[in-house]
Amino acid sequence: MPTPTRTLNCLAHINYGHKFLLDFETYTDLCLTNGFSRVESVKPSDLDDPGLERFFAEKESHYWLENEIWVATK
Repeated sequence: MPTPTRTLNCLAHINYGHKFLLDFETYTDLCLTNGFSRVESVKPSDLDDPGLERFFAEKESHYWLENEIWVATK
């Protein structure tokens, strides 16, 4: 499905060397198309993994300006 991010990917990858830009809309489409039943954006405190919770807890506030945690479930 064409999305704004997929269009930007064509420009960024070809012209600027980025590997892949991803937005939640595109991620959701890719996951649902490939057999995942649920896709959600979560907070570190929602993760059921103490190691990941600690990893994200140590990130400085500017990290969250351009990052989000998405979980897809089959």
